[in-house]
Amino acid sequence: MKKILLLIAVTLSYFSFSQDTLDYSVLNKRMPLNLNETVIFLHNVAPYTGVAITKREDGSIEKINQFRSGKMSGDQLKYYPDGELKEKTPYANGYRNGFYKLYFKDGQMNSQMHFEAGILVDTSKIWYSNGDIRSLSVEDRENPARGYYISYHDNGEKDLEIVKGYQTSWYPTGKMKTSGMMKFGRPDGEFKKYNEKGKLATIEIWEDGKIVETIVKRKPKKKK
Repeated sequence: MKKILLLIAVTLSYFSFSQDTLDYSVLNKRMPLNLNETVIFLHNVAPYTGVAITKREDGSIEKINQFRSGKMSGDQLKYYPDGELKEKTPYANGYRNGFYKLYFKDGQMNSQMHFEAGILVDTSKIWYSNGDIRSLSVEDRENPARGYYISYHDNGEKDLEIVKGYQTSWYPTGKMKTSGMMKFGRPDGEFKKYNEKGKLATIEIWEDGKIVETIVKRKPKKKK
């Protein structure tokens, strides 16, 4: 609880021009009219500047939001029931802007993502609770084809990798599971599937998001 009170004090000092601290439930929302606008939070009809707190039924603080001229600005903080920090999301002018961080209950990092004006950029990481990397993705706004994604099983073996649209996945044993090009989340063209021994089992032919042919790879018959 001391940590929460300290964060509230820091938040209020950041908004020194306004000592308003309200219950989040009293705010109203004015929804955007187009994609270039953000939600405006109102109090007594006027755009709100200050801090809004959300509490659980037991009185513990669940979330702290900061607003400037009706738009979310500063860090949005979320907490576990025991008061430990769960999530930190920086905002500027109504958009996520900066490094988003999610924590496990023990304080270790769960995930980190980087936003600029609401758009995911650069490198995003997700960890297992033991600190091992679970997944890593890189966004390239100027050249999306240069972005990539890779994830790992909890034993450290590769799980999934996507590079320039080509997807490869593996079983926890390290044996290949699938491989092929992807388009809009579905295979495109020849998509191969392997059994748990890493042997090619089937080849699917995809067109326009649908399977048009499946080729089953049969084991060669043993000569008598």
